[in-house]
Amino acid sequence: SAQQEGKGKYICCCSARPTILGRSPLTPERQVSNEKRAPAYLRLSALQSSMDRIKKIAGHFLPVGNAKAKVAVLGAAGGIGQPLSLLLKNSSYIGELSLYDVANTAGVACDLSHISTASKVKGYSGAGQLHEALRGCQLVVIPAGVPRKPGMTRDDLFNINAGIVAVLCEAISATCPDAWVLIISNPVNSTVPIAAEIFKRAGGARTQTAPALQEG
Repeated sequence: SAQQEGKGKYICCCSARPTILGRSPLTPERQVSNEKRAPAYLRLSALQSSMDRIKKIAGHFLPVGNAKAKVAVLGAAGGIGQPLSLLLKNSSYIGELSLYDVANTAGVACDLSHISTASKVKGYSGAGQLHEALRGCQLVVIPAGVPRKPGMTRDDLFNINAGIVAVLCEAISATCPDAWVLIISNPVNSTVPIAAEIFKRAGGARTQTAPALQEG
């Protein structure tokens, strides 16, 4: 993971794939081989280490005291955004969930509002409501963009999603410059640096990439 120094803005990009003895990624064949080779106590130690890292990263996002966080999901009507918003609606740490997409967000927000948790849900659609969706947010998650389809190269994916992420990050820097930003939009190794440059131009912001769970 890369880290750039400056002031005030944090971007998180991490992989949730735990590894055995720091070797990754694991194919099924390689995992079986490693499991045969590594004693059980070492495998348990590696798993515990991964869980400790998850808790450490999550600790940065937890609100202080009894405060509840306001979280925005940009791309909430998509294939990743909908189940992600469902999970966030069930979190006891979130007081307000702001769902944004170019269209169809009202239906997602209406469905999630029926879940009997304390957090409030509101949907926003279209470029005209983007800044309102971001106002007051402490955490912004970006699953927006298109998935990679058969026949698409990573360059094709980049040409589409890079522009989407750039527009969203410009709005974040203008509306909630102190928010944590989690970027899911692929290719992540290209969209994260774009976001970092936008935040730096917006005010010398610091960008910090959280350590990935996979190393090696």
